Amino acid sequence: TRDASSCILAACPGGPQSLPYGRDSNCEAKEGIVMIDMSLGGTRHSDERRPSAGARDVVHDGTPMALVNRPAAGPWYPGERCFSWFWLLGTFAITGWILFSIIKPLVFREAWRYNATLATLGLLAFCLALYAFHIGIGALHWTSKYRRTKDEDWYARWDEQRAENNVREHWNDVHHVVIVTAYKEETSNLKSVMYTLMAQKTHRSATERFCKRHITLVLAMEEREGEAAREQVAEVQSELGGNFCNVLATYHPPDRYNEIAGKASNYRFALEVVSQQIANHELKYLDGSVIDERNIVVHVADGDSLYDPNHFPVVTYDYCTKLDKDYLVWQPCMLPTCNFWEIAPCVRQFGIMISSQEMLSATGWGEFQIPFSTYGLAFTTLKIIGGEGGAATAQDGDVIAEDHHMFIKGFFATSGQLRVQPIFLPCFNYTVAGCECLTRACCCSRRRCDPKPGCDSRFTQASRHMFALSELAYFCSLVARGGCLCRRYRFGRRRHRVVFLFFKLLKIHSVAYVGLWVTLGAVLFISLKLIQISCDDWNTLPIVPIPHQQIDRPSVCDTDFSTVTFQIGAVLFSTFTTLGFAGTVCVHISFTRMLRATQDALASVADPNSIYTGLGDDDRDGSPRRRLVQVNRGGPWCGTVLQLVIEYALFGFMSSLYYGTVPSIIALLKLIRHGHRLKYVSASEAPGAQPGAGARALRTPLQPPTNGGLNSVQART
Repeated sequence: TRDASSCILAACPGGPQSLPYGRDSNCEAKEGIVMIDMSLGGTRHSDERRPSAGARDVVHDGTPMALVNRPAAGPWYPGERCFSWFWLLGTFAITGWILFSIIKPLVFREAWRYNATLATLGLLAFCLALYAFHIGIGALHWTSKYRRTKDEDWYARWDEQRAENNVREHWNDVHHVVIVTAYKEETSNLKSVMYTLMAQKTHRSATERFCKRHITLVLAMEEREGEAAREQVAEVQSELGGNFCNVLATYHPPDRYNEIAGKASNYRFALEVVSQQIANHELKYLDGSVIDERNIVVHVADGDSLYDPNHFPVVTYDYCTKLDKDYLVWQPCMLPTCNFWEIAPCVRQFGIMISSQEMLSATGWGEFQIPFSTYGLAFTTLKIIGGEGGAATAQDGDVIAEDHHMFIKGFFATSGQLRVQPIFLPCFNYTVAGCECLTRACCCSRRRCDPKPGCDSRFTQASRHMFALSELAYFCSLVARGGCLCRRYRFGRRRHRVVFLFFKLLKIHSVAYVGLWVTLGAVLFISLKLIQISCDDWNTLPIVPIPHQQIDRPSVCDTDFSTVTFQIGAVLFSTFTTLGFAGTVCVHISFTRMLRATQDALASVADPNSIYTGLGDDDRDGSPRRRLVQVNRGGPWCGTVLQLVIEYALFGFMSSLYYGTVPSIIALLKLIRHGHRLKYVSASEAPGAQPGAGARALRTPLQPPTNGGLNSVQART
């Protein structure tokens, strides 16, 4: 049966003409076993016959790429503004309905209206409670799997697979290009990232350390940072550059055509440089041999992404053994716990929920995972997504949420075959401090921050993250272009994955509003209860006749609120909100269990004295190398759970409102007014910004390219 969504094995002794689908497939005219990808028109060979360099190139017919590329450059996707208005009117209508029920109790004289409102909000509370328990159980599963696999010898497992002829690539042929995007990043942070790369585990039979053989480091800097960026690169290159196979430094020029300043455009420019190096055969091993582009995995990392020592061996093993490696996105679990106990409780609570959701996504228990912050793709995958423009055009340079955007674009370009391959290892980073503009009494931080105006860096980062709502609009725009049932994308039997991806994006950008609505429902329930108590007290007052004066009973007491607060709607709401609190307790227990399981890894991350870095125990002056990452350990674990639960009870609502709902509304208003092209305001820029700078949406001027900026590159091989 012909199925355009599946890969089939077929004998090809006589070329494509011998196959029933020869017109749509691509096959070498010689004997051998080939794997034919009918949905992309490409050819992949099994281990019986290793193809030539051109035979394994992925061929694309161009139709899906013609759809994922926007027809014209502009600040809005097709239908983006319409979607934004629909989202705005829907969320504001529901919020206004609940507020109207709270502040206008005299309007509703019938008890069934309140009952219906509370029953509806009770169903939302029930969904939140189920989601909270789902997160807690998923996080527990992630921790269990991490404990089982954290010390795995992946080279030994690859050797076992090779003995069984289940290996498609040789271990030493896989090469990792790590692009570290940085802007005004501390030098110590860049060195910490390099230390984690140098600490990747090397198997015993290797003649070179893993980073020396398998890793090319690309420091993607911004030209607008000036001479400070070049001095920073020169410092880290001279000190640690000799530990890598190659070190490249790129300087992204400002105001390039169809780009905005930010991580996406910086990453795109670095991809252009790397692609040029590969095309010119300038990317080489230390022995002078050219690195094969078919065995390159490109990773993108932030300036504070601290990899686990087993991260790249895991990716290497997957790349060597998995048949669908060209459709994988490798994603570690992002855990911002380096400064977990140094931030304010309201910021800490928000970080707990984000980290726990990432752990749940990795387990795959009813959750569709999408890339987040730090991830990796095969270079051939980037070529598929980029289409005729190659790997460099896989990433659009005019978006904020580059991780979500690239995955959505690649998902449609590959007819739904692109998926995230979770790595059950942590990637530690720092939580943006936040609350700089709040007093110690308000946010209960351990240290009073410098209260500069408009300098809440966590709020700035949350506003930027919530602007990923534009990617939901981009998703809907791509669905509309695909025609009826997205037939033009050739999803075939993978159409259900389109639905799962939609609900994943919808859940990301609606959970903040649902939390607000449930909280307003609690306010409504308490208000009705207070009115009931007040009316009961009024009815029990003794009637004392007063001459020439009549005491009127309040009209609000004409409604029997005792029946309202005990009807099924109120009972369901109170029950499910209590269940939701129990779910958050489960989340905190799971998070604390993760903290306990990863504390040893966190204590040794980015340690220059690690046995895997090869730096030795002493520095140049003979003293031990100083740790650049200072780690704070939690106290007794039962006390930690109790502390986090109390913090949630005190600051949970404020955290979700200030770092979730309000940034979501601001991002939505920006999207309606300016489209998806906004000024990228990083958290590091927030403390020095003027009042309101983090909330203003500034359009970036787009100028035609002159020389493309490719001359702004320094390379060392």
